[in-house]
Amino acid sequence: MVVASDRNLRASRPAQVANFFAGDPAARAGARLARADATGSGVADLVVASGGGAVAAYAGLAAGSDAPTPLFTREMAAGPLGVFVG
Repeated sequence: MVVASDRNLRASRPAQVANFFAGDPAARAGARLARADATGSGVADLVVASGGGAVAAYAGLAAGSDAPTPLFTREMAAGPLGVFVG
């Protein structure tokens, strides 16, 4: 997962904020993303669903952090198109 700053993207200056594996690094079924304030901190957190049925949530990035803190990972019953978040 490569995370870029929204502010920099809108200014046409992409800047990488983090680069990490979300979920199982061996999985190759794709991923679907959503962001929400899952912790009530006022900072957007990242929710990732794999095509294979895993759902993981990561706390919003702190300044100077390379990767977010995992909040949880769960295996879900996936349909033929995987798991969707949003």
